Amino acid sequence: MSALQAAMARWELRGTAQLIPRPDNFIYRIATANGQYAMRFHREGERSLAELESEVLLLQALDRKERFGPEPVPAADGHYVQEIDDTYVDVTRWIDGSAFLPFEKNCEAFGHTIGQFHNALDQWTLPREFRRSHRDVDGLLGETPLWGRFWDIDGLSAEHRSLFSTLREVLLGKLSSLDLDFGLIHGNLIPDNALHARHSIVFLNYNDCGHGYRLFDLAVALRKIIPPEHHKIAIEGYQKARDIDVSALAEMHVLSAAAFVGLSFQRRKESLARHHRLVHELSEQAKAYLGPTSGYGRSHYAVA
Repeated sequence: MSALQAAMARWELRGTAQLIPRPDNFIYRIATANGQYAMRFHREGERSLAELESEVLLLQALDRKERFGPEPVPAADGHYVQEIDDTYVDVTRWIDGSAFLPFEKNCEAFGHTIGQFHNALDQWTLPREFRRSHRDVDGLLGETPLWGRFWDIDGLSAEHRSLFSTLREVLLGKLSSLDLDFGLIHGNLIPDNALHARHSIVFLNYNDCGHGYRLFDLAVALRKIIPPEHHKIAIEGYQKARDIDVSALAEMHVLSAAAFVGLSFQRRKESLARHHRLVHELSEQAKAYLGPTSGYGRSHYAVA
């Protein structure tokens, strides 16, 4: 019996399974006579059982409030996470929707939804057993960052190593001096993780949720989803839901690019071409952020 068959048996699901291409975990779309489900096989060793069970608790809390994410489904024994062949597996109900289209009106709504999402997270009282990582200054830029040492990865050229090390030092100094909004975040608001559904915007894949800077969530969305000409209106949409200090948005933009480089090399599933593209993107953003006085010959990174 394959791991997929064993998992379907645990949840007593009878139907067809389609593998959905993802850069992180293996996800199957399970179609049954009683509905559709997303079955997720987690990368071995990346998340503990306590962390995955905490993700379930978070999704259940959100489902009771604004339905920002998918609904967790328990296996036949009542547990939401199962271990099969040394791999953790969980299941949520499949959400039908369409890809987010970054028109101006949609971008304002997207920013507003992120703000509402953060409000909902603040209103939730964390259970004592809740366990998710902390992406504070040390968690992102310390000696053992959660998403990898982007300045010290194998294969970096001497120029990139020097540039990224300088970037890390500057960001450490800057962020250590700021008092930014910190709490639970999604952690990975990229196009694959946002849908138009239920007459609203829904976030998928909470694999990277945890404690972090609220501005980081907004910065990732601005980098990955919202076109530059609509950044201002997306930020205004967020601020209609909750206050946020965007003075460190430039830092969060370049920090999110650095985090994606570290995570890409840490997981090592992406193609070599993707690694090179992410390193190039970070290099360009780092030079722009650090500015001409750093010796890298670019003007300071400006946010539209």
